[in-house]
Amino acid sequence: MEKIREIIGINGFTLKWIAIITMVIDHTGMMFFPYSSIPRIVGRMAFPIFCFLLVEGFLHTHDRKKYALRLLLFAVVSEIPFDLAIYLSMGQTNYFAQQNVFFTLFLGLLLLILIERSPKVWWRMLMTVLVCLAAYFFMTDYNMMGVLLILAFYVFQTSILGKAASLAFLDWGMFGGIQNFAILSILPIWLYNGQRGPKMKYFFYVFYPAHLLLLCIIRIFI
Repeated sequence: MEKIREIIGINGFTLKWIAIITMVIDHTGMMFFPYSSIPRIVGRMAFPIFCFLLVEGFLHTHDRKKYALRLLLFAVVSEIPFDLAIYLSMGQTNYFAQQNVFFTLFLGLLLLILIERSPKVWWRMLMTVLVCLAAYFFMTDYNMMGVLLILAFYVFQTSILGKAASLAFLDWGMFGGIQNFAILSILPIWLYNGQRGPKMKYFFYVFYPAHLLLLCIIRIFI
């Protein structure tokens, strides 16, 4: 198995593109093919990969504060395109009912920063509860499950079995249904070779709100 991984191994650039492409397929299916489950199944791979990449970024970034602020900034920027996409695809009229995935990623990163400030178990447990409650209260995309998945990928950063078990437990236990297919993301995550690849530092930050806005415009004119 390790030989296969060494031969096929993919870098962070490729892994990020897998997440981006599956995310676009998911959102396209949500907005234009709501009765087809295939795009949504494919799209279940995106979020776990982004969580994995977030942990990798946390472990290797030189400035965690700037990383967190960047996530928070684009969470705010992305909220209107996200709300429009949800409204057009699901008929949601309450724009405060759900917040975009950047808020979830920001909270997950914030939790990692907080738990590294102290080795004390009680502190880490308290911070985990508080950040999960924040995700639940603000109804961020994937809610507290997203935050816990980021934490699990951090805890099991050297164990692919730990990542797979955590992903299966959180998706099957907290969501179920079509979300069960998120386990498929463990294959490209396992194939990650630890190499960064070509830089695309700000591409995803801009791409996320831009592609949602573009899909909304297409939906309106169609």
